[in-house]
Amino acid sequence: MPGKVAKIGTFSDWVGMFDDWRKEIGVNHDEIADFKFDTLYGAIETEEIQFGHFKGRRKWENLRQVPTQQMRDALINLIVYQGDTEFASVEQQRKLFETAPTDWDRRALTRVMIEEMRHGWQMCALLVDHFGYSGKVEAQKMLERRAFDNQRLLGAFNVDVDNWMDFFTYTDFVDRDGKFQLQMLKYSAFAPLGRSMSYMLREEAFHMGTGNDGLRRIVEAGVIPAWLIQRYLNKWISSSYDLFGTDHSSSAHWAYVWGIKGRYDEPKNEQEAKLDELNDYNRQLYRDEVAGLIERFNTVLKPGEPKLYAPDIKFNRAIGRWAGLKFHAQTGEPLDDRAYEQHLKEYMPTPEDKTLLLDIIRNEKKWIVAKEGGRDPLATIGEPRKSAINLTNTRQLGATSSDYTLGELMVAIAAREIQDAEVVFVGMRLPLIAFVVAKRTHAPNAVGLFENGVIRSTAAPELIYTMADPPNIRGATQCLDMLGVMSLLQSGRVHLGFLGAAEVDRLGNLNSTEVRGPKGRTRLPGSGGACDIASLAQRFVVLLEHSRERLPERVSYLTSPGYGDGQGWRQRMGLPRGGPAAVITTKAVLRFADDGEAYLSSVHPGIELDEVLSNTGWKLRIAEHVSQTSEPSAAELKAIRDYDKDGFWTK
Repeated sequence: MPGKVAKIGTFSDWVGMFDDWRKEIGVNHDEIADFKFDTLYGAIETEEIQFGHFKGRRKWENLRQVPTQQMRDALINLIVYQGDTEFASVEQQRKLFETAPTDWDRRALTRVMIEEMRHGWQMCALLVDHFGYSGKVEAQKMLERRAFDNQRLLGAFNVDVDNWMDFFTYTDFVDRDGKFQLQMLKYSAFAPLGRSMSYMLREEAFHMGTGNDGLRRIVEAGVIPAWLIQRYLNKWISSSYDLFGTDHSSSAHWAYVWGIKGRYDEPKNEQEAKLDELNDYNRQLYRDEVAGLIERFNTVLKPGEPKLYAPDIKFNRAIGRWAGLKFHAQTGEPLDDRAYEQHLKEYMPTPEDKTLLLDIIRNEKKWIVAKEGGRDPLATIGEPRKSAINLTNTRQLGATSSDYTLGELMVAIAAREIQDAEVVFVGMRLPLIAFVVAKRTHAPNAVGLFENGVIRSTAAPELIYTMADPPNIRGATQCLDMLGVMSLLQSGRVHLGFLGAAEVDRLGNLNSTEVRGPKGRTRLPGSGGACDIASLAQRFVVLLEHSRERLPERVSYLTSPGYGDGQGWRQRMGLPRGGPAAVITTKAVLRFADDGEAYLSSVHPGIELDEVLSNTGWKLRIAEHVSQTSEPSAAELKAIRDYDKDGFWTK
């Protein structure tokens, strides 16, 4: 962001800012200060993209797999807006603790705030973990904006929620819009975002239940008149209509086409999506649900009071085709300017209405029915999270499956590093199969290069054992000499290269020249084209066995450069781009921080964390959120086994 310098380098830095934010806005009460915040991921229904242009392909596990920059920008925008609403709601409700009608309500408010903060935490973890410098800047800005200074991104989240009628109506209906948004993101093709939604939705259910139960208790008490309750319904429900976005939204259109945000009822809806009406479609589903909830309130309404209702979808709209137009809140009939001005005074809360409401709350002890039979909200706060926490532990310990080989797992991981339409130096052995898998699953337009001069836009029709085998020549796009292919590196046209090595060190440097052991030096084949690929490709990925000997702190001979001696080394050496992106081992996946040092990103199924650390030749950094490496999908295994039928490379 121009002019914006990130203060955070790691998620731990962000957590420090989060702690300061809680204190600054005045909500760091003992129950909140003592709560242990976590990043929680749940299971997703399927590993395959469920809608849009990429339907049927494997969901993306990291940003490199997202096909275009426009799609990455759309993803970060969705995450930023979702996270901003979570922190905003805490700021809006910060003054309610001292006026809670009962101790149960105060503890319910505390839980709602804790869980909204955790949702913001979850979104910021995604930004920091997956979106590099831009993500860190956005995560920082999330804690710098203030709702009470009118700085939050959506207008409804800059309005104070400073009385309990507002709170109950807000949590029932604004948080219900939140449920709709989370459900639509649950189907996202970006798997880490989809996995984040499961437990956010479970937590959100408590917020909506708190609001709905509070409103029912108010209606049942019969002290606050129904006409006044209706005005608060009109206020927050009409604002919630706007939260679904504009009509004929191009953002919603492309988010659906790209598979990053679906319809609320996506898995059940077999109809083809009307791309220009997505926001209206979801908005109408929301209104139908709201209308049903309000009808239930009428069953406990005091006799003689006017029936409550959901306001017309055209009323009091600030965006879309009804923005600024004047309609009756109940009937939806158009009104002229004078009639509408009077109508707002009768159908939306006025300052006089608020004075009356607060007077009732202060002086009428029975303005709300007492809460009966409710379990302590803070005693039960962990229940929606139990399976998430257990899942996290299971994922890190590595529940194993015997349905695939280690070679097949490494091929699947390598294939996911290839993005669609990329030019890739393929190499041999496992990367050869990875190229085939990528072509047949998520990257049909990738182009493969081989050092002997072969260029292929299609995979070789049958398994090859060397790059010069006839099946690799037959049907090739071009057959050049070695210089012709290698010159593509110098011109910057190669996106990714796969390499092997005898040693890889903590800064991603490779040795394939010689190793030193008890019996002296052992000479190896040398660089071949590896040094060129490591120096000039936009990034490279290494595959090797995981052992202390293969992963020393410093290579015994630098054959192909990674990050040299650390941050800035490649630039000082005149290398114009690139560096290692990942090291895929037989136990884990390592990636590289901004300073050039490797860190543990994921652990393979069946492998213990200690096993990875004890078999690494240096004190390996560990990511803030180490996950289990995703197992091969059915589509990936089919592609591997159709090609390497006898498991020659993948046994």
